Amino acid sequence: MNTTRRLRNANRMCLLLQRELGVAVDVSRVLRHRAEAAEVLFACRGLGHAELSALADQFEADTAAEDAARLAAIAARAPGSAAQDAAWMQVTSGFGLSRPLSRYDDEQEQPAAPARPGLLARLFGRTPASH
Repeated sequence: MNTTRRLRNANRMCLLLQRELGVAVDVSRVLRHRAEAAEVLFACRGLGHAELSALADQFEADTAAEDAARLAAIAARAPGSAAQDAAWMQVTSGFGLSRPLSRYDDEQEQPAAPARPGLLARLFGRTPASH
């Protein structure tokens, strides 16, 4: 994942498009928005300019590599992934958790939440039974 090269290529494409077409293109929009990037790449390839075509190809390849790296990072953080399982095995003894997951045991019934008056009762300072 080479974000610097992707930024440099986007800057160069935008400068060349401004020189060739006289149209200013916002580099940050090209980097953030897929639709904007697709239009710029289409314009770069459509002009028949050799450098613009090469920059468009490189930008597209760098974007695909960045997307693949992001997907790999997301997959590594997903529950049940090999990376998470390896990390879990390193920090536990294998005999289970040392304390319960919540402050209530499974056998005990959890206390009910206190009743709250409705929105209108809170706004007007009375309960529905006090009409």
